Amino acid sequence: MLKGESRIGENEKKYIEYRVRYDNGAELNINDLLKAKKVKTVEVMLLYKDDITEEDLPKTTGL
Repeated sequence: MLKGESRIGENEKKYIEYRVRYDNGAELNINDLLKAKKVKTVEVMLLYKDDITEEDLPKTTGL
C-alpha cells in the first residue's frame, strides 16, 4: 500500500484495496525523491476484496 495520504473514499475502502510499487517491487512512498530527468516505472493495482457483502457495494453508480 502507498504509505501516506489516500484519495480512496471511506465507502470505497469497504471493497477496494490498492497497491503502488516501483517496477522492481519496492514500495512507493509519499515524498520519495526522484532525480531530475530520471524516469521511474510504477505498478498500480486496484484489488477487489474477497470478503465483501452486498451491503458493502455502492447503491448507485454515480453517473
